[in-house]
Amino acid sequence: MTRKKNNNHSYLKVGDQVKIIAGQHKGKIGKIVVIDTKNLLAQIDSIKDKLRYYSKHEQQKLKASGNQLGEKKAIPSFLHISNLMYWDSNLGKATRLGSKIVAHKKLRNIKKSENVLDN
Repeated sequence: MTRKKNNNHSYLKVGDQVKIIAGQHKGKIGKIVVIDTKNLLAQIDSIKDKLRYYSKHEQQKLKASGNQLGEKKAIPSFLHISNLMYWDSNLGKATRLGSKIVAHKKLRNIKKSENVLDN
């Protein structure tokens, strides 16, 4: 039995500034905080839209500390990497990324301006 090749690959990395190109938050710009490489999901710092009530365990902690119950807290949401595009602040546009070999090292480059990223 042969193994399946893992094709989960993305040019985006933690700390990159990205623009959301599809979905509810289309047009927003933010930085990548966490990437789940297995499921190709990314967490953006400026998007926290899911609200939920505190669990019973958390409510007991709040009772002990004297805080109010029934509050909601924001949970950071994850977006699929296919809905994100690298944001080039010099051009002021979302651009595609590629790879280029420079001095025997494979580096990321911006397709429109051919600038090599230092990561």
